[in-house]
Amino acid sequence: MTPTLRERFRRNFVTGFVVTIPLVASLLVVGWLISALDSILPDLLRPTVWGSPLPGLGIVVFVVIVLVVGTLTRNLVGQRLLELGGRIVRRVPVLGATYEVFRQATQAVVKPGGGGYQRAVLVEFPRKGVYAIAFVTQAHAPPRARAKLGEDLVSVFVPTTPNPTSGFYVMMRRDEVIEVDFSPQEALRLILSAGMVSDRAPTPAPLVAKADS
Repeated sequence: MTPTLRERFRRNFVTGFVVTIPLVASLLVVGWLISALDSILPDLLRPTVWGSPLPGLGIVVFVVIVLVVGTLTRNLVGQRLLELGGRIVRRVPVLGATYEVFRQATQAVVKPGGGGYQRAVLVEFPRKGVYAIAFVTQAHAPPRARAKLGEDLVSVFVPTTPNPTSGFYVMMRRDEVIEVDFSPQEALRLILSAGMVSDRAPTPAPLVAKADS
């Protein structure tokens, strides 16, 4: 049966919408990032083109700074300075907690197993029968909490969608935590996309306690 003009219009519009929206959204995000980084630099330090400051110089400066910091922190002195700076930042109220969340989220994406989120798990949150993706941050909860409750507890961070840098730190019984076959990167993609992007289905498995090093 030949589709009507109205049906062809609707199909073409839906197809174009699905293709165009992600592209436009990506361009808007990139444009916002360029503008945000450029705003850090004074206009006097940016060359002008046709009477306007040259866009994009902020990204170049940002890349250079990241490379310099990465080069410095790959030696022993740089690592000691980084550790000292991290300890100072963590002592600042609010800023310390925010820094730690961003640090762990970044390490989970770029450097799995590098001191950030240990692994992705499923937990019943915020109530029984509703499951959320979470990250184990410590194989054991703080000793004083375990001693007080008399339970084998695991430290877990439950991020929010679509902003995984905010969420809830909870301590859960080990037998209530379900480990799944997700890497931290896959779990973060699911959280950022509200479940719309998934590479493969999880395989539930019992959570195996890891011995403290």
